[in-house]
Amino acid sequence: MQTVGMYETKTKLAAILDQVCDGNTFTITRHGVPIATISPVDNPASNINETIAAIRASRKNFAEAFKGVDIRELINEGRR
Repeated sequence: MQTVGMYETKTKLAAILDQVCDGNTFTITRHGVPIATISPVDNPASNINETIAAIRASRKNFAEAFKGVDIRELINEGRR
């Protein structure tokens, strides 16, 4: 774990976040007192194809739920 001051964190945030993506953890200090920790997330979305498949599946389920429903009926029902 590395320690960086608040000013350095502010000025070099992009570089610090790049290192966090590589698995490093940082403690941010203010006047030498730790105030925050930046660490990688536990389970990053590593497979974009799985994410896309999940979105498509949820869209399919949504479409099936409203299959045979007339949009005009929904509009009129909402106006009551």
